[in-house]
Amino acid sequence: NTLIDAGDLLAQKSQRPMTFNENLFMYEKPKEEHHYVMTVDVAKGRGQDYSTFNIIDTSVEPFKQVCVFRDNNISPMLLPILLLNLMIKVL
Repeated sequence: NTLIDAGDLLAQKSQRPMTFNENLFMYEKPKEEHHYVMTVDVAKGRGQDYSTFNIIDTSVEPFKQVCVFRDNNISPMLLPILLLNLMIKVL
């Protein structure tokens, strides 16, 4: 019993990231006039669970995941600094 039907999950296609830097996978560069949403899930940074974020392009149908980050050792106190630095660098 999953939120998303198993057939839909199996139909998903994987794509190689255009850039990969440690724990950051970027699939597309930001585009002018596009709107993006970032979701963040913070872990304790003790190697047991991952802090993650996803950036979704909401300007296209269907929505498109354009960036993923995951790290199981980053401190929750450092994650916001990393996010801010990434946004300044990318945007």
